[in-house]
Amino acid sequence: MEISDSQLETAIRNADAAGRIEDVQSLSREYNRRQKEKVINEDESINDNELETAIRNADKAGRTEDVQALAVQYNRRKEASQQDKSLVEEAAYLADDFANQFNLSIANIAGAPVDLISFGLNKISNAIIDEDIVSPNAFGSSSSIKSALA
Repeated sequence: MEISDSQLETAIRNADAAGRIEDVQSLSREYNRRQKEKVINEDESINDNELETAIRNADKAGRTEDVQALAVQYNRRKEASQQDKSLVEEAAYLADDFANQFNLSIANIAGAPVDLISFGLNKISNAIIDEDIVSPNAFGSSSSIKSALA
């Protein structure tokens, strides 16, 4: 269970009042880590390169808590940007798919009369001479319109 910042502050005061110095130190470290994480979360003016530099500097200085807090923020930003990219890619795919379906529907509707006439003529010619006389890609057929739209 995660405790709130105000509960953490109260715990620090209580540990201090009871003289438990080790508890005060560990609780204070956690409180400071949270405060630094809040500052990083709220400050969007820090770009990813600056954040990477801050991580490297904190690591060189041996400040592991700072490294962890900065790394958490860095990972959150990367995950958020990946989610944004995937949403944009999905929207582009859906828009493209909608456009393709719309074009196919128009081609099928516009080419239907030629397709029906071609079908009828080919049925008759197959009965008489056993051969199609109208090409499947006849001008104005749905397949010729689809190839023109592609």
